[in-house]
Amino acid sequence: MSIFLDKNTIKQIIKEHKYSEIGENYELWLEKILIDIIKELREEQEYRNSHLATKEDIKLILEKMDLRFELLQKEMNTRFENINTRFEAMQKENNARFELLQKEMNTRFENINTRFEAMQKENTARFEAIEKRFNTITWVIGLGFTMIFLSVALFNVFKN
Repeated sequence: MSIFLDKNTIKQIIKEHKYSEIGENYELWLEKILIDIIKELREEQEYRNSHLATKEDIKLILEKMDLRFELLQKEMNTRFENINTRFEAMQKENNARFELLQKEMNTRFENINTRFEAMQKENTARFEAIEKRFNTITWVIGLGFTMIFLSVALFNVFKN
Protein backbone atom coordinates (compact mmCIF):
# COMPACT_ATOMS: atom_id res chain seq x y z
CA MET A 1 0.00 0.00 0.00
CA SER A 2 1.45 3.32 -1.06
CA ILE A 3 1.16 6.56 0.91
CA PHE A 4 1.75 8.63 -2.25
CA LEU A 5 -0.80 10.02 -4.62
CA ASP A 6 -0.51 9.22 -8.25
CA LYS A 7 0.92 11.75 -10.68
CA ASN A 8 -2.39 12.58 -12.33
CA THR A 9 -4.10 13.42 -9.03
CA ILE A 10 -1.32 15.90 -8.07
CA LYS A 11 -1.48 17.49 -11.55
CA GLN A 12 -5.24 17.87 -11.16
CA ILE A 13 -4.86 19.62 -7.77
CA ILE A 14 -2.27 22.03 -9.19
CA LYS A 15 -4.53 22.83 -12.19
CA GLU A 16 -7.38 23.64 -9.81
CA HIS A 17 -5.19 26.28 -8.09
CA LYS A 18 -4.05 28.59 -10.88
CA TYR A 19 -1.44 31.02 -9.80
CA SER A 20 -2.10 34.65 -10.49
CA GLU A 21 0.72 36.99 -9.71
CA ILE A 22 -1.63 39.88 -9.13
CA GLY A 23 -2.53 40.10 -5.52
CA GLU A 24 -1.56 36.57 -4.48
CA ASN A 25 1.43 35.52 -2.51
CA TYR A 26 3.46 32.67 -4.05
CA GLU A 27 3.93 31.03 -0.64
CA LEU A 28 0.22 31.23 0.08
CA TRP A 29 -0.49 29.67 -3.31
CA LEU A 30 1.90 26.77 -2.55
CA GLU A 31 0.41 26.39 0.90
CA LYS A 32 -3.10 26.00 -0.58
CA ILE A 33 -1.82 23.36 -3.00
CA LEU A 34 -0.03 21.47 -0.22
CA ILE A 35 -3.09 21.62 2.04
CA ASP A 36 -5.27 20.20 -0.75
CA ILE A 37 -2.69 17.46 -1.46
CA ILE A 38 -2.58 16.57 2.24
CA LYS A 39 -6.41 16.51 2.37
CA GLU A 40 -6.48 14.27 -0.65
CA LEU A 41 -3.88 11.98 0.98
CA ARG A 42 -5.90 11.85 4.19
CA GLU A 43 -9.08 10.97 2.29
CA GLU A 44 -7.21 8.27 0.37
CA GLN A 45 -5.76 6.90 3.62
CA GLU A 46 -9.17 6.90 5.34
CA TYR A 47 -10.68 5.15 2.34
CA ARG A 48 -7.99 2.52 2.42
CA ASN A 49 -8.25 2.08 6.19
CA SER A 50 -11.99 1.66 5.91
CA HIS A 51 -11.37 -1.11 3.41
CA LEU A 52 -8.78 -2.99 5.43
CA ALA A 53 -9.80 -6.40 6.67
CA THR A 54 -10.39 -6.90 10.40
CA LYS A 55 -9.76 -10.10 12.33
CA GLU A 56 -13.43 -10.97 11.94
CA ASP A 57 -13.20 -10.36 8.19
CA ILE A 58 -10.16 -12.62 7.98
CA LYS A 59 -11.93 -15.29 10.04
CA LEU A 60 -14.95 -15.11 7.72
CA ILE A 61 -12.70 -15.36 4.69
CA LEU A 62 -10.89 -18.36 6.19
CA GLU A 63 -14.21 -20.00 7.03
CA LYS A 64 -15.41 -19.41 3.47
CA MET A 65 -12.15 -20.81 2.14
CA ASP A 66 -12.49 -23.86 4.41
CA LEU A 67 -16.06 -24.35 3.26
CA ARG A 68 -15.00 -23.98 -0.37
CA PHE A 69 -12.15 -26.44 0.21
CA GLU A 70 -14.52 -28.94 1.81
CA LEU A 71 -16.93 -28.58 -1.12
CA LEU A 72 -14.08 -29.08 -3.57
CA GLN A 73 -12.88 -32.07 -1.55
CA LYS A 74 -16.38 -33.59 -1.62
CA GLU A 75 -16.62 -32.95 -5.34
CA MET A 76 -13.22 -34.55 -5.93
CA ASN A 77 -14.18 -37.52 -3.77
CA THR A 78 -17.39 -37.91 -5.76
CA ARG A 79 -15.45 -37.72 -9.02
CA PHE A 80 -12.91 -40.28 -7.81
CA GLU A 81 -15.71 -42.57 -6.62
CA ASN A 82 -17.38 -42.27 -10.05
CA ILE A 83 -14.08 -42.98 -11.78
CA ASN A 84 -13.45 -45.90 -9.44
CA THR A 85 -16.96 -47.27 -10.11
CA ARG A 86 -16.42 -47.00 -13.87
CA PHE A 87 -13.00 -48.61 -13.54
CA GLU A 88 -14.44 -51.49 -11.52
CA ALA A 89 -17.21 -51.95 -14.11
CA MET A 90 -14.62 -52.00 -16.90
CA GLN A 91 -12.51 -54.43 -14.87
CA LYS A 92 -15.51 -56.76 -14.41
CA GLU A 93 -16.33 -56.52 -18.12
CA ASN A 94 -12.71 -57.26 -19.06
CA ASN A 95 -12.63 -60.18 -16.62
CA ALA A 96 -15.85 -61.56 -18.11
CA ARG A 97 -14.41 -61.22 -21.62
CA PHE A 98 -11.18 -62.88 -20.54
CA GLU A 99 -13.06 -65.76 -18.91
CA LEU A 100 -15.18 -66.17 -22.05
CA LEU A 101 -12.07 -66.22 -24.23
CA GLN A 102 -10.40 -68.64 -21.86
CA LYS A 103 -13.43 -70.96 -21.96
CA GLU A 104 -13.46 -70.73 -25.75
CA MET A 105 -9.74 -71.54 -25.91
CA ASN A 106 -10.21 -74.45 -23.49
CA THR A 107 -13.04 -75.78 -25.67
CA ARG A 108 -10.84 -75.49 -28.75
CA PHE A 109 -7.96 -77.26 -27.01
CA GLU A 110 -10.33 -79.99 -25.78
CA ASN A 111 -11.59 -80.46 -29.34
CA ILE A 112 -8.01 -80.65 -30.62
CA ASN A 113 -7.18 -83.11 -27.81
CA THR A 114 -10.20 -85.24 -28.69
CA ARG A 115 -9.20 -85.30 -32.37
CA PHE A 116 -5.60 -86.09 -31.47
CA GLU A 117 -6.68 -88.93 -29.15
CA ALA A 118 -8.96 -90.28 -31.89
CA MET A 119 -6.09 -90.11 -34.39
CA GLN A 120 -3.80 -91.77 -31.86
CA LYS A 121 -6.32 -94.60 -31.28
CA GLU A 122 -6.74 -95.02 -35.02
CA ASN A 123 -2.97 -95.08 -35.56
CA THR A 124 -2.54 -97.54 -32.69
CA ALA A 125 -5.22 -99.80 -34.23
CA ARG A 126 -3.51 -99.57 -37.63
CA PHE A 127 -0.11 -100.26 -36.10
CA GLU A 128 -1.50 -103.26 -34.20
CA ALA A 129 -3.12 -104.57 -37.43
CA ILE A 130 0.17 -104.12 -39.29
CA GLU A 131 2.02 -105.77 -36.41
CA LYS A 132 -0.42 -108.73 -36.48
CA ARG A 133 0.06 -109.11 -40.22
CA PHE A 134 3.83 -108.88 -39.79
CA ASN A 135 3.71 -111.50 -37.00
CA THR A 136 1.49 -113.69 -39.17
CA ILE A 137 3.83 -113.32 -42.13
CA THR A 138 6.83 -113.97 -39.87
CA TRP A 139 5.10 -117.09 -38.46
CA VAL A 140 4.18 -118.29 -41.93
CA ILE A 141 7.76 -117.70 -43.15
CA GLY A 142 9.11 -119.46 -40.08
CA LEU A 143 6.69 -122.34 -40.64
CA GLY A 144 7.72 -122.42 -44.29
CA PHE A 145 11.42 -122.63 -43.41
CA THR A 146 10.67 -125.22 -40.78
CA MET A 147 8.81 -127.29 -43.39
CA ILE A 148 11.69 -126.86 -45.82
CA PHE A 149 14.22 -127.99 -43.19
CA LEU A 150 12.06 -130.92 -42.20
CA SER A 151 11.60 -131.88 -45.84
CA VAL A 152 15.34 -131.67 -46.44
CA ALA A 153 16.04 -133.62 -43.27
CA LEU A 154 13.48 -136.28 -44.11
CA PHE A 155 14.72 -136.45 -47.62
CA ASN A 156 18.25 -137.00 -46.31
CA VAL A 157 17.04 -139.64 -43.89
CA PHE A 158 15.14 -141.61 -46.50
CA LYS A 159 17.82 -141.19 -49.03
CA ASN A 160 20.33 -143.02 -46.92
